Amino acid sequence: MMKFFITGSTGILGKRIVNILLEAGHDVHLLVRPESYSVATNLFSSPKLKIWNGDLTNPDIILNNEHISKLTSEIDVIIHMAALYDLRADRSSAYLSNVVGTQGLLYFANQCTNLKSFVYVSTIAVAGDYQGEFKESQLECGQNFENNYALTKYEAELLFSSWKLNAKKIILRPGIVIGDSKEGKVERIDGPYYFLQALAKIKDKKFLLETLKYLPMPFKRGAQIPLVPVDSVAKAIAKIALDPPDKMFARYHLLSSANATVQELLQDSFRTFDFKVEVIPLPDTKVNDLLMEKIGLPKELLGYLYSEATFSNSELIKDYPEIMIPSYYQFKNNFLSGAVNHFLKKRITAKKNIFKTDKVRKVAKAAAQLLGREMQ
Repeated sequence: MMKFFITGSTGILGKRIVNILLEAGHDVHLLVRPESYSVATNLFSSPKLKIWNGDLTNPDIILNNEHISKLTSEIDVIIHMAALYDLRADRSSAYLSNVVGTQGLLYFANQCTNLKSFVYVSTIAVAGDYQGEFKESQLECGQNFENNYALTKYEAELLFSSWKLNAKKIILRPGIVIGDSKEGKVERIDGPYYFLQALAKIKDKKFLLETLKYLPMPFKRGAQIPLVPVDSVAKAIAKIALDPPDKMFARYHLLSSANATVQELLQDSFRTFDFKVEVIPLPDTKVNDLLMEKIGLPKELLGYLYSEATFSNSELIKDYPEIMIPSYYQFKNNFLSGAVNHFLKKRITAKKNIFKTDKVRKVAKAAAQLLGREMQ
């Protein structure tokens, strides 16, 4: 059995990977921030599990490090998933979490005398505004970035790639992670869920949009959006961590070869919410910033809506032909129906709460009026 040291265990990816490893009988050590300790203890329960309080931005990443020498002599594999995932994050916050945090874990890795491999979970966002096919072997291509999350993940990859480590270094770049492929459960509002949430909010006013035959939207015709279900990505990461490639350095794109275009996703989303409109692309101009604000979407998403990058996964297919990341067309029904159920259910609940609040106010007002008459 192997011994794993994992960061980011309480995230939507992390908790699945931890459970996969525990179910397979491996020993798992988790590094969590003090404020996340209770979350981790509620998520996981196993005699094979040890939770450490820590902070990747501290010189000593484990806060109570009296047993650190024993730990560093036992760890076989490190999986680093912790990151500040926020497209609106400021530069200093993103850099501290994503770059300094990665550096802190790399220093820790240098102390692990039995370390076999270090798996760093990055993102396809490191491609920035690259145009053309972005290969797994590529990183420094003169690309620019529209948000600090993507920029600092790119900088962290540069750091990780150049770091001297007596163990295998593996970089995994998932596509845009969404809910699971079977139920489409929504666990985090980001990426395409911003738009689906916006559609749910205006569903009652869809007649206003349906007066238009065509609806101009900010996107580039042909731009791809590589969505990946969280359960498929978690299985892929666990597989590669358990069975690392026969080389000291590797990068893999965890996505399908058949991705949706932004136009397909938008059109499918409108249809799922029963909007009878056809979307057409708008030119990429500064006006789109204001339009995104009016729609209720982060303007930082625009870079993805106008992306001219496609992503090769040839290295993954060559080294791990057994890893299957489903295409958008295989999971889209579950993904979209899961979003509808999530957002419309929340909306109905919110309406009921408003109704209850209004009812309470009316009762309170009537009681006050009655009390006032009785006191006269």
